[in-house]
Amino acid sequence: MKRIKSELRFLRNLWRMNLASAMEYKVSFLTQVITMFINNAIYFVFWIIFFNNVEQIGGWGLGDMMTLFAIVTTGFGLALTFFGNSSRLALLIEQGQIDYYLVLPRNTMVHILSSRTSISAIGDIAFGVSMFIVAGNYSFYSITLWLICAILVASIAVAYMAIVGSMAFWLGRASILSEQAINALLTFSMYPSKIFEGVVRIILLTIIPAGFISAIPVRIITELDNTLLIYLVAFSFIIITASIFMFLRGLKRYESGNLININM
Repeated sequence: MKRIKSELRFLRNLWRMNLASAMEYKVSFLTQVITMFINNAIYFVFWIIFFNNVEQIGGWGLGDMMTLFAIVTTGFGLALTFFGNSSRLALLIEQGQIDYYLVLPRNTMVHILSSRTSISAIGDIAFGVSMFIVAGNYSFYSITLWLICAILVASIAVAYMAIVGSMAFWLGRASILSEQAINALLTFSMYPSKIFEGVVRIILLTIIPAGFISAIPVRIITELDNTLLIYLVAFSFIIITASIFMFLRGLKRYESGNLININM
């Protein structure tokens, strides 16, 4: 228990330091946050135009897309705000830059993933909150489900990125593959699930778990489905466990780099 409390205090202080560092240059900070917010808004305009011409697609309407964006952008925003290195894990392994973390008395995987904050991800969170407000789901239960789903989506996203990033332990130069896998997850999660059928649908619930960060959370919030929430929690636990297992197995194969880095 003492070890857990110690790790949580360390994480809290690390996140505080990351945020303080990110906000040191306020103009750059605000520019990145606002730019990401606008980028998401422009992307959503496409769906507004689409649903002005088509009432529904596979039973999904504009309100469902608002909920989808509210969940996905908030979840990914939380993931990359608090665990910003999760999307860069393959590159860090590839370049031999995790040596620094191995000699410290902290959980290596957690320390690596949480030692960076993506500033633009804060813009994702802001957009996700805005989308949820615009969607009009104001009941206490809906808000609670949205927050829970956003945290679970963030957990799944971090675990997935850790898994694809850990492939670098075996493949060596896997940063491009990891980047493509992450982009695939994000891309497929931003479309109504009903347009995917057959083998593709199976892939989006297994190899690329886009369904678990988009369609299932949307159904949980819109249908108030507690059973699906249990499934989402269970899958989160499974993929987090898988990511830890893969990272630890891969770490045994890690070969130190010859780069000299100064970390503050």
